[in-house]
Amino acid sequence: MPAQKFNFNFAPAEEEDFDEEGEIEEEMIGHPMLMRKATDEELKQIEQKELANYPTKTQKVIGVLKNLQQDYTNLEDEFEKEYQKLREKYNALQAPIIVRRNEIVLGEKDATEEELSKVTLAEVSTEKTEDIKGIPDFWYKVLLHSEIRAEWIQEEDLEALKYLKNIVIEEFGAKPKEPAATTEEKKSEEDEEIDFKSNPGFKVIFQFNENPFFSNESLVKTYYYEDAENEDIAASEGTEIQWKEDKDLTVKITTKKQKHKSGTRTRTIQVKEPKDSFFNFFKNLEEEVQKEENEENMMLQELLENEAEFGDLFKDRVVPNAVKYFLNTALPEEGDFSTVPEVTDMLTAQVNAAQEGTEPPKQECKQQ
Repeated sequence: MPAQKFNFNFAPAEEEDFDEEGEIEEEMIGHPMLMRKATDEELKQIEQKELANYPTKTQKVIGVLKNLQQDYTNLEDEFEKEYQKLREKYNALQAPIIVRRNEIVLGEKDATEEELSKVTLAEVSTEKTEDIKGIPDFWYKVLLHSEIRAEWIQEEDLEALKYLKNIVIEEFGAKPKEPAATTEEKKSEEDEEIDFKSNPGFKVIFQFNENPFFSNESLVKTYYYEDAENEDIAASEGTEIQWKEDKDLTVKITTKKQKHKSGTRTRTIQVKEPKDSFFNFFKNLEEEVQKEENEENMMLQELLENEAEFGDLFKDRVVPNAVKYFLNTALPEEGDFSTVPEVTDMLTAQVNAAQEGTEPPKQECKQQ
């Protein structure tokens, strides 16, 4: 599936913004679109035209300000380098914890006596007596208690998600790009759309047990950053789901009557129509929303608009804090999904139920 590209509308300045001698037109001075395209020489022109508005002594003072700006920028660069080192250090320290969590959840290894001795969790009376290996419904419950449940997961998705056994975040670095051999090839590259597939990024990998819905063992959503220094998500691509017969959760079968060309007879036909589903997440959303049959599918539109936020939510909150989500104690952060009415209502109901000692009402999923 081709990588989806997000339209950030960062178009460069048009060629007509420069006159025949390469001079920058007066009205384009300082224009942000120009600044992204300007060469060092062009930036020098812009600076000189600004300085020409001030006397020589003031120009010197502006030079001092420019030096201060450079000092500030140098510290910013130093901070970014130190931050990256610190993040790499703690990512390395956290990685074994995630591995150990997966071993226990999947039942690959039992909790040790030492680990059990450190547990401070209060025991709750239960009628469950049978031994189970691992926590079979761990990731199902994680999604069920997450912000994603309230907004995107439909009732029909739940049965398939019960077969989810793990969610893994896998980060990757930039891939080397092959240099263009000739000037013509370079020109051709410039004319083409930017290919983000060589950029660093991350994968959200959903691993499933064998199930009656699809044959894929894993469903993967891959996100690509703008570049090595900018971790804003620029593009994505997903796994094509190999649905088993009549099990596609992203479409519904409707029966329609079709008139014969003669206009005298009709026949009944079955038509596949798109429907809301969490599994739309794995589609190439930009292509999907452009299809005529999806023009009215608002969920696909919303998924596309929230694509980057969705990926960051899995990477930065859901997977790292999976145990909190499993126990239903993870609260949404300020902003983003925390203002979704369904989430607010769900949390309020849970708090009230806890205070009253009753069962919280089941959260109904939004159908469109």
